[in-house]
Amino acid sequence: MRIVKVEPIPLSVPYVQTDSEASWAESWSRQLLVKVCAEDGVCGVGEVFVNTSDHAPYLALIEEAGRHIVGAEDSPNSARHILERKLYPIGRSGIVESVIGGIDVALYDLNAKRQGIPLHRMLGGKLRDRVKAYASLARYKDCRSVEKAVEYSLARGFIAVKLHQHGEDVLDCVTAIRRDLGYGFELMVDLNATLSLRGALRVLPKLERFEISWVEEPIWPPEDYKALGRLSRGVSIPIAAGENEYTLYGFLKLIEEGGISIVQPDLAKAGGLTKMAKIAALAEAEGTLLIPHCRPHSLWVNIMTTAHFVSTLPYESMVEVSPTPPRQEPFVEPIVVEDGSIKIPDVPGIGVKDDGWFHLFPPRKGPIVDFQSR
Repeated sequence: MRIVKVEPIPLSVPYVQTDSEASWAESWSRQLLVKVCAEDGVCGVGEVFVNTSDHAPYLALIEEAGRHIVGAEDSPNSARHILERKLYPIGRSGIVESVIGGIDVALYDLNAKRQGIPLHRMLGGKLRDRVKAYASLARYKDCRSVEKAVEYSLARGFIAVKLHQHGEDVLDCVTAIRRDLGYGFELMVDLNATLSLRGALRVLPKLERFEISWVEEPIWPPEDYKALGRLSRGVSIPIAAGENEYTLYGFLKLIEEGGISIVQPDLAKAGGLTKMAKIAALAEAEGTLLIPHCRPHSLWVNIMTTAHFVSTLPYESMVEVSPTPPRQEPFVEPIVVEDGSIKIPDVPGIGVKDDGWFHLFPPRKGPIVDFQSR
C-alpha cells in the first residue's frame, strides 16, 4: 500500500502531579504525535519527542517529511531510507531523528493494525506477558519533597524508582531516602549532565554505599566519551547513557569509549523501532544491557511502544514510566500497571486509538525543561 497522509497531532496532556508538587510538570505536558495513513484507510500513530516552548518547529518538519514519503510504500524501512537521505542536509540528530522515529513507529503501528496483530508480533513476538516498570520522578524543590514522591511511588506498587535531582543535591536526597525508607527497592539517579568530570568523581564515590542501580548521564557535555570512560573506570556504580545519542556510531562510542554498562536509546528521539532494533543488536554484541529511555509524562504512547519492544528482548529489561497513572482515553483497552510491571496488550498495533480523542488535549505553548537549574 502507498502512504497518502502524514499528519502531526500537537497535544498538551496535563501531567498528573504526585503528592509533592513536581517541577517540569508544564513542560512534560506538551506532546506530539504523528499519524500516517495508507490508501486503504488504515492509519498508525507514533510519538515524537518534544522539548520546545512551541510545537511549531516539529510541525514544519513533519510537513516537509510528508512531502517526501506521500506516495511511497508504507513500510518503515522504505520511509526511513527516503527520509534519512532527503533530510540529511538538515542534520542526522535532534529534531530530524525524532520526526523520522515518530513516522517509523506510526508505520509499524499501521502495518500491525492491517494484519490484526499486536505490535510485539511485528517485532518477533513477546517473550513475557509483563515487563518491569520503574517510576521516574520529575525534579523537586527539596529532599523532603523527593522523599514524599518516592513514598508515593512505593505505595503504588513500584519496586524501582529514579530521581532527577541536580548533581549538587543528589547525595543529600539519596542519604535521606535510604535512611528513612530503607533498601527494599531499587534506586537510580539521573543527573541530566549537571556535573563536570571533576564534580562527578567527587560525588559518585560517595553514592556507592547506597546501592544505586545506576547513575545516568552524570557529566556535561554528554558526548564527551573520553571523560565518561574515565568516570566509568573510576567508580563501581554502573553508568547509563544514551537518551541524547542518535547515530549507531555514537552508541558504539558510548559503549566502547564511554564504558557505559547500560545503553538508553529513546524510541521517540533516536529514530523509532527500526533504529532501536539495530541498537539492541549492537548492545547485545558488546555485552551491554539495553534499558530504553522514555519521558515519563501522562500520555503513554511512546511508553507503551517501548513496552512492546522490551517484551521481545532476550533478557529482562525495564520501562521508564511516570509514577502517576496514565491517561486512558487514548487506548483501545486500559493500560494495566500492577506490582511494578506493565501488562503487554494483545490488541492490534500499539493499542492506541488513531482518532476520537485528540480534541481532549488542545496544544499549549509554555516553558521547556531546564535541566541545569537546581
